[in-house]
Amino acid sequence: MQTIIDFIPLLLALFAYKQYDIYAATIVLMVTLPLVPLWQKLAGKPVSQIHLWSAGLVIIFGTATLVFRDPRFVMMKPTILYLGMALAFAGLKKISGLNLAEKMFSSAFDLAPREWDMLANAWAVFFGCMAVLNFFVASRFSESQWFQFKVWGLTGLTLLFIVVQSIWIASKAQDEAGNE
Repeated sequence: MQTIIDFIPLLLALFAYKQYDIYAATIVLMVTLPLVPLWQKLAGKPVSQIHLWSAGLVIIFGTATLVFRDPRFVMMKPTILYLGMALAFAGLKKISGLNLAEKMFSSAFDLAPREWDMLANAWAVFFGCMAVLNFFVASRFSESQWFQFKVWGLTGLTLLFIVVQSIWIASKAQDEAGNE
């Protein structure tokens, strides 16, 4: 259910973009994206920090897009979000000793400390690559091409990464069960 809720703002923005333009899609994102963490709160679920940051950034960059009538602001929002996430996964361990992957996922599965570090590093590299990829597409391709890439490319790559990560985690869980 949460996955469906996560994609509703993106699908509504895609509809607005197809029917109108980037500015309508930006408004739709600015209105609907903050509703995801609100729904999490009202449903008694933990509020995702990624959703909070994403909602905050879309409001900031969306406002700039609308005020200056320049879609480059909203096109750079994923780059900033992904870069921030990469730095969070990579930097928190070095600065505070906190492993963000372990903090986020430890309630779902159990890994050895070295494996938590590997997972955090994988997320850091993934988000770093996504930041670079979004920046590249946003700065080299048309707005329409970027929008299609944002909806289908970045979303697809994220889902693929999660599947690969899940397979890796499952193999580690089997290793742990076999070693007991």
